[in-house]
Amino acid sequence: MVIAACLAASGQLDPAQDRVELEERSTWLGCLESAGVDNWPDVDVAREMRDEREASR
Repeated sequence: MVIAACLAASGQLDPAQDRVELEERSTWLGCLESAGVDNWPDVDVAREMRDEREASR
């Protein structure tokens, strides 16, 4: 959040438009962490997790 606030203050981030993008990225990174980013064959597991989370919104 602090990074987003700094970017918004400097005009590099439009909170109204970029919030969704930041939330999607956060979800994707959470899925990667849950799947084990050091185990790249499981990146498909992370994608499935992301898709399931998006479907439940």
